[in-house]
Amino acid sequence: MSSEKPSRGPVAHPSVRVVDGAGQCRQQRGRVPLPPEDLRAVLAPVDLVWARLDHPAARKLAEAATRSELERVIGFAGRVDASQVLADRLARRLAEQMRLGGPIKDPVGWLIGRGLPQRQQCGDAVRRRSAARLRSALSAL
Repeated sequence: MSSEKPSRGPVAHPSVRVVDGAGQCRQQRGRVPLPPEDLRAVLAPVDLVWARLDHPAARKLAEAATRSELERVIGFAGRVDASQVLADRLARRLAEQMRLGGPIKDPVGWLIGRGLPQRQQCGDAVRRRSAARLRSALSAL
C-alpha cells in the first residue's frame, strides 16, 4: 500500500488572493477543482472567479450555465470558434466589471447573470426606442 493520498484531479491555485465585498484582500483557503477539461479554455479568463466557487453545487451550476451558453455561441459562431468567442466575452466582461463595477461579490451570480449571457444587439435597442417614440407620437394625436 502506498502512503500517498489519492488524487482528486487538478485543482485551482491552492491559495488565491481574493477581494471581498469590503475591498479587503484575503487568502482563500482550500483547493477548488479546476473546471472540467472541455470548459477550461472557455473559463480561463475568469480562473480567479472560478477559484471562489467553494461548493460543488455552485461549480455544477456554473458548468451547466457555461455549457448552455457555449451551445448558443456554437449556433452563430460555429463549433471551431465558439470556445474562443465565449472566452473573449468573459475576458471583456471581467475587465469591464473591474473597471466600472468593482470586485465581484457573488461569483456564481456574476458568471450566470453578467459574464456568460449574450447582451441584446444594438438593433434591438434601436427598434425599442423607435417603437417608444412611435407610441409617444400616436398618444399625442
